[in-house]
Formats: sequence, structure tokens, C-alpha cells
Amino acid sequence: MKSEDVPWLSAGKGGTYIDVIVTPNASEEGVKGIDQWRELIEISVTEKAEEGKANKAVVKQISDILDVPVSSVSIASGKKARRKKIFVEYMKPENAINKLSGCF
Repeated sequence: MKSEDVPWLSAGKGGTYIDVIVTPNASEEGVKGIDQWRELIEISVTEKAEEGKANKAVVKQISDILDVPVSSVSIASGKKARRKKIFVEYMKPENAINKLSGCF
């Protein structure tokens, strides 16, 4: 799969952007798949969306999946929304696709 064929992922200066939709306060944590209609990756976290807890859980989950330090992952936009754009420093889009596609 090539990065130009993946609408939820884009190259950025110095890294890769990943578009996600988050379900906070879920019973299970994990990547649920791709929302084909919105063209986003669906992620569930058990943390509540208060005081940044769900955001921290999303960042931790992405860092674990991509096998990068937590410090390399940040929320570029959507900190107070379910729809977020995650930035992963020093990650090539092709590497992100390979690791994320193994989750669904």
C-alpha cells in the first residue's frame, strides 16, 4: 500500500500526519479499523475525555503501535475534539502504513 493511496495519512515536514477519530471512555482500548466514510482510523481509549487523559492515551497507543518514543508523537490539531490529526516525528509514511495496517 502506498501513502498516496491512504487518505488518513500524509507526509509532513519531518514526519507523518495520521488522521484519527477517538472514542474515549471505551470498554476496550485499541485501533478498531478504518472509518471508510470519514477516511480516518478509529481508535478507542479507556480514559475519559477530561484533563487531557484521553489525548495522552491516544499518544501512548500510537507510540506503542509505531514503536517510537512518546515524545515523538503529538496532537497537531483537534485536542478538544474526537477527530484529531496526530503528528509522528521522523516517521516515513510507508513505515506508518505498514505498522498501522497490521492493527486492522
